[in-house]
Amino acid sequence: MALSNTKKKNIVADWKTGAFSLNKLAKKHKISVNTVKKICTGLAHDNAPLVKALYEVENLKKCTKSEQEIKAVENVVKIKLEVNDLSLKIFDKLNTKVDAGKAQKVVTVGLGDGVTRAEVVEYDYQPEHYEKLANTAHKLAQANGAIDSGNKLEINNQNQQAQSQQGFIIKVED
Repeated sequence: MALSNTKKKNIVADWKTGAFSLNKLAKKHKISVNTVKKICTGLAHDNAPLVKALYEVENLKKCTKSEQEIKAVENVVKIKLEVNDLSLKIFDKLNTKVDAGKAQKVVTVGLGDGVTRAEVVEYDYQPEHYEKLANTAHKLAQANGAIDSGNKLEINNQNQQAQSQQGFIIKVED
């Protein structure tokens, strides 16, 4: 008998938690170990850190802290989540700018007789622009706790010959 897609998805979801061996998963879903092996081979336990974190959160909820302490902790978590959301939005914008390879700036154009107007001008990114974007992303990652503050940013220009096709390797080193 063939397994339904829902059953396969449930098996994969259980496997990704990292909480089940092949044998335990086979018993839970009442299928053979070979079937579980076919479904789960090559899949990582991607959700194991999430299981661990949620377990710790639930455990900590049982601790005896004052109402003020719990509120203070909740406020800090809320702020960190807001910073994380903002960071993701900034990373998306940075990524869009890098993908486009273009930037915009406002310039003042003289029309004569002391009359000017503001105009938006698009221009190709130069190496220093990529460096500024990389530094912004690096500082954002440090502020968000994604990387240690002691890590250094290294930027290597891969293609110094063709300015329109700048290739960069950006890596963070300890």
